[in-house]
Amino acid sequence: MSIPSHPTNDRVHIRPATVLCMGTWLLMANLTWTAALPAQEFRISTRVYNESAAVDSQRAPVISRSLSLFHAGKVYDYIDTINEVIIFEPAHQRFTILNPSRNLASSVHFDELKRLQKIRAKETLKYLSQLNQSGNPESGRVSEALQFQLEPQFAEQFDEATNRLTLSAASVRYSAVCVKPQSPELIDPYLDYADWMAKLNSSLHPQALYPESRLILNRSLRTKHRLPIEVELECRVEPRLHLRAQHVFVWKLDDVDRRLIHKWETMLKRTSLEKTTLREYQRRVLITAPQKNQSAANATTQLQMPFIRRLTSAVETELVPESTCSSDAVSAGERTH
Repeated sequence: MSIPSHPTNDRVHIRPATVLCMGTWLLMANLTWTAALPAQEFRISTRVYNESAAVDSQRAPVISRSLSLFHAGKVYDYIDTINEVIIFEPAHQRFTILNPSRNLASSVHFDELKRLQKIRAKETLKYLSQLNQSGNPESGRVSEALQFQLEPQFAEQFDEATNRLTLSAASVRYSAVCVKPQSPELIDPYLDYADWMAKLNSSLHPQALYPESRLILNRSLRTKHRLPIEVELECRVEPRLHLRAQHVFVWKLDDVDRRLIHKWETMLKRTSLEKTTLREYQRRVLITAPQKNQSAANATTQLQMPFIRRLTSAVETELVPESTCSSDAVSAGERTH
């Protein structure tokens, strides 16, 4: 089975906010990754469908699109609708975040992401202790769901005939349609990128699902030497969701792709670009109310609101000033998934 080609009349320039990298959506990228990738240029176009909103036999609505460009040892992950690029730079063990609309950039080192993941785990364990002492039945359901996110365990099935990998649990189910690429050396670069994007997403958006479940899926894909062309995530606890992502791989970049990369790299060199800490970037761009209509939220979601706010505050507080996008951090030549 071959990986579908990118349709020439359907270019996609936007990226899902690592929707399927939540809980998705860690292993540190190593020198093998860095050495192999410069000669590997390819593009991934992604569409995310909200299957929960599908009506009768109609196709589920598209809620997000993305473009991921692999070039010169980096990955440029772009969402047109919010005009934001996240650049994965394994050689420097960091992400660079560029927001052209705000003339704003920041960066975060892999070590900082590891530290933020530890903070998240610590705060979750504190909250689990409070829930377990409350005696509230609803608290018990929330506690069980959070505990699973910290330490997910799945029953795995793989159908060789259909190339479908399924990870099943009571609260979460993943299903991935896979292919064997013609160049097996492309598997690790893509999955390393997907791993780190899952960690970044959970650090930037504390209300997102934890990345551990997606990391297990990626690990299974590695052992089977497969790439995903479709990933379906079904979360059976509140807030429920059912998402499906389609990935289209194209094993070369075109002129439009190269112009985008040149535009972003040029912007990073400008002295007028404001370079800020990740904490400040979160305050100005990312941190929003976890629930716009709390009065309409169900009991489970309401119960989690104090924890989401506390976790958001903890992550924001612990982001150190040194996590900036300095002139050294963003050099010339330099997220779903």
